Amino acid sequence: MISAALAAIMTAALAAGCGSTAGNADAGHSMPGNTISGTESSGLSGTENQSAEFSGTGETGDSGNAGATAASTELSGTMADSSGLSAELKEQTAPLRLRRTTIDKSVYDTDNTQIMSNKADQLELVQYTDPDTGRQEKENTVLQPALDEINADLAESCTDFAAKEQEARGIRKDMGENYVVYTNEDTLQVVRADDKVFSVTRNDYTNTGGAHGFSAETAYSYDAASGKRLTLADVLKNTDIQNLTGILQTEVVRQAADGQADGLFTEGLEDTIAGMLKATDGMTGDVKNTSSDVTYGPLTWYAGRDGIHFVFNQYDIGAYAAGRYLVTLTPAAYPDLVKGDWFGTASASIEPIDQFTEYQVDGKKLYITVDWSGDTQTIQSLGVQYGDASQTFDCYSYGNEYYLADTGDGKVLLVNTRQDNDMETLEVIPLTQGTLKMTTEDIGMYSNIPIDPDNLILAGRTTVMSTMTVERRYRLDADGALEPVDRWYLVRTEEPLTFTLKQDAELVVLQSMDSDATQRVTFPKGTTMTPLRTDNQKILDCRTADGQIIRFTVDTADFPQIVNGTYKLEDLLDGTVFAG
Repeated sequence: MISAALAAIMTAALAAGCGSTAGNADAGHSMPGNTISGTESSGLSGTENQSAEFSGTGETGDSGNAGATAASTELSGTMADSSGLSAELKEQTAPLRLRRTTIDKSVYDTDNTQIMSNKADQLELVQYTDPDTGRQEKENTVLQPALDEINADLAESCTDFAAKEQEARGIRKDMGENYVVYTNEDTLQVVRADDKVFSVTRNDYTNTGGAHGFSAETAYSYDAASGKRLTLADVLKNTDIQNLTGILQTEVVRQAADGQADGLFTEGLEDTIAGMLKATDGMTGDVKNTSSDVTYGPLTWYAGRDGIHFVFNQYDIGAYAAGRYLVTLTPAAYPDLVKGDWFGTASASIEPIDQFTEYQVDGKKLYITVDWSGDTQTIQSLGVQYGDASQTFDCYSYGNEYYLADTGDGKVLLVNTRQDNDMETLEVIPLTQGTLKMTTEDIGMYSNIPIDPDNLILAGRTTVMSTMTVERRYRLDADGALEPVDRWYLVRTEEPLTFTLKQDAELVVLQSMDSDATQRVTFPKGTTMTPLRTDNQKILDCRTADGQIIRFTVDTADFPQIVNGTYKLEDLLDGTVFAG
């Protein structure tokens, strides 16, 4: 059982992160998890043991805020802020939702010394459950075959690298303390997800003890309406290899001349680009100038929001130190080449960006830097330059993820940080004129992939009756404000908790999830239930095996927590768990 001192420490931890601005009072941190509980419809079943008529005057219609101001007198004044969106509108605006998971085939010796780090990302579709009504969003299955293809490719890479285990063990035995851990890390970034195109980039990093590791980027682009894998022929008006070779050669030479990527291999450059295009699906025409006998791999490309992005990896056309060359061909710059109907989508979007990379956002330079502590391997500060504005923020984290959100009314930089105890915070920096300001929110992405600023799933950690992951939807405004779409937080745990009554108890039961009308029911010792939703302040709703929804009201001021003003938590329920 958690102590009062530990509770104070956890409360302080929830306010920690980059910057000094406090986050939302009703938000907490979360542990990653992939299972959503509470996915049934709002009706009750199995109510034979009900002993009284339902009371309360809360509405029972489709409103996501039903009964917000008309709760039972026992429960009044305890609700979190309400969203103002009807259930119908929520269903109509249900977007593509994705979550990132990881295959981990890392290998450790008997002394727990790591021999191999072998990990690969996976993408999974999420069918979100509205915590206010219990209704599930419409399932999005069009892109499932695309995800299957991507996931299979990365899983195969992980399996292939695992075959190097005996080789790694032999090298470790020979090298002793100088051994460099065999590493394979395959990561994914969703760079575009709208009603036209779904594009994902894949970065493969390997290190088997050479002078340095090696990174290579590949990509996948699909027609979002059909799920079909796109070829260059789908997005280009002219697929003649020689025509595109000349354009790409001009662009990379210009980059080298501007000093953006030194170390270009100018000798045989045309032949190299033409050879890579010949191996790329959808390209046509003869490669007249290729004189070498080299077998080229396909050129990496993907359909971004603004145009076609071509990626030349390390060693493709330049030295390792030069890094990659990135060429973007837009319909505006190349109207006779690029099919414009694939691009120029609605402005509301979120895309991943990198630190130490220069971006042009509304004609201004955006550049992100971090200051690492060599002793603790943690980030100590975050620097952001946008146009003429520049600001350094205090930042303590074990690593950051960066996203550029376009709300339609303005741009916002989102920085997702990893904190102690697997916690995360979200740093929000509106990109406006004048001084850059950062707000720290005590919620984070965790495994959720941000796609739509009008419909973000963000997670946190609650300690109402147990330490659990909770999440709900938010809208991001141009000023950086996060407005809740849901009134309640959905409980989300990797392995759903089960509570068991340790004694007979008279408890409050809801008529349905979208009504605050209640009745009192006596439940016998041994009744089991699963946490469903919470206001993250003092209410937790749980569902029994027969579908009844029990509402607990908790005094969290001290430990052990007092439930329904009568029971000590530890005397009432088995199965509650507090982190710490």
